[in-house]
Formats: sequence, structure tokens, C-alpha cells
Amino acid sequence: MPIPKHIWQTWKTRILDPPIQHRIDTMLRLNPDYEYHLLDDEMLDQFVHYEFSDYPNVIECYERLNIMVAKVDFWRYLVLYKYGGV
Repeated sequence: MPIPKHIWQTWKTRILDPPIQHRIDTMLRLNPDYEYHLLDDEMLDQFVHYEFSDYPNVIECYERLNIMVAKVDFWRYLVLYKYGGV
């Protein structure tokens, strides 16, 4: 089974500095057949609570992480599990 053509990325906010936006634009230009997803910190929380509402243990584990970098790392596994991509 091929890897789904999704690119998942997170950032603190959805407001990006010009150099970061330029890198994203370049990546998308080089990969036009991929679907791009940018989620901010708040959207990560919403994603976990919505997509894993049937798995309270997953939500509890996510919520117990008190370092944002750890939450983002855990989210990466969850989003790839749920939707696949890179």
C-alpha cells in the first residue's frame, strides 16, 4: 500500500514568517501532487480530542504531556496513524 500523499506540519500559530512561508511554497511547488496541512497548537488539541474521541486513554496520554514539544511529537504519531503521509 502506498504512503498517502499528505504533508503534515505544525507551527505555534498559522501566521508564518516570510522565510518559513517561502520554504513551504518551495516544498509545495516541488511536490504538487501532495495535500498540505498546517496545524497550529490549538488545532493539535482539537485534532486529538475529535479524531480520538473513542479512545479516552489516547486523549489522557496527550493531555498529561506538559511540554509542548512532547505533545507535538505524540501528535505526529497520531496523525500518521490516522491519515498517513509525511
